[in-house]
Amino acid sequence: MRDLFFGQIGRLRKPLIVSTFILMSTGMAVAGFQQPAIDGPISDVVKAACTAEKSPTIKAIVKAGVLNWALGISHPFAYRQADGQYTGIEVDNANEFAHFLGVKVSIADYDYNLLPTALAAGQADIIGAQLYITDARKKVIDFSDPYFMAGQVFYVLKDSKWKTISDLNSTENRYVQDQGAGQIELATKKIPLAPQQLVQKRGQILIGYDFMKTNQADSTMTDGFLFGVLQARFPDLVAIGNNGRIAKPPVQTADMIEPFQIGFGVRKNDPAFRECVNAYVGELLSSGRMQQRIDYWSNFLSENL
Repeated sequence: MRDLFFGQIGRLRKPLIVSTFILMSTGMAVAGFQQPAIDGPISDVVKAACTAEKSPTIKAIVKAGVLNWALGISHPFAYRQADGQYTGIEVDNANEFAHFLGVKVSIADYDYNLLPTALAAGQADIIGAQLYITDARKKVIDFSDPYFMAGQVFYVLKDSKWKTISDLNSTENRYVQDQGAGQIELATKKIPLAPQQLVQKRGQILIGYDFMKTNQADSTMTDGFLFGVLQARFPDLVAIGNNGRIAKPPVQTADMIEPFQIGFGVRKNDPAFRECVNAYVGELLSSGRMQQRIDYWSNFLSENL
C-alpha cells in the first residue's frame, strides 16, 4: 500500500498559517471547566532532562529563542480561529513546553500527510498534533512516550443499512477519510473490500459527515471519545465498533477498534531531546493536566460546534 503519512521533501509545501509568537491562555469560558494554566512551575525532573548541554536540538532552540511546533488541525486537540490564532489541547501543550524551555513558540499547521516530513526536513522542532504512532511514521521520525490513547470507531448514518464491521467490509461501502489520517491504515486492515475516497481535511470535526449526508459516502472513522460531541451535533449519526452498532455514547473500551497510541513526534538524530520530551510527558500525565485539557477542550467543542 502506498504510504499516506508523509510526502516528498522536495514537494513539501509551506504551512497554512504561522502564528504570532506566544499564544497565551485564551480565557475562553466553558461551563463548569477551568482552562488549565500553561505557565506553572517546572519540575526538577524536567529541568534535569531538558538541558542544552545534553541536546543539540534544545541548544538550537534556546539560541534562537523560539520553539517551532508543527500542528495538525484536529478538534479538540487543535483549532484555528477566524483571526488565524490557534487554540486547543496541543496549543496549550506547545505554550507550556516552550515555557519550560524558556523560549517563545511559533506554531505552523500542516496537512497530516506532511507533518513527519516537515519535522525530518527541519521545518519544525517537534510535532504535537494528536499524531498516531504508526509503523509508517516510525520510518521517518521518532516518537515520545504516548500521552493519550485514541480508540477508533466507524461512523454511519442512523438510517443506513450498516450494522457491523463485517457489513462495512463490502464493495458497496464507500469509505471516506481525510488525507494522511492515521485511520486509513486501520480501515484498510479492517474493511479491505471497501473503496476508499481520500479528501483534504477542511477543519471539520468529522469530514465524512457531509459526504454521507449528500450520498457521496457511506462511512468514515474517527475517535470514539468524540461520539458524545458528534451525536449532539449530528443526531442522525451512530457509531459501529467491535460489537456492532453503538446507539448512544460513551463508547466502551470493548467496542474500540485497535486503539492508537498518540505521542509527540521528534527527529531521529537527538535521543536526548526525546528524553526531555518524555520527561515532560511523564509530568503532564502524573499532574493530571493532560486530562484537564482533554476535559476542557472537549467541552469547549461541544459548546462551539
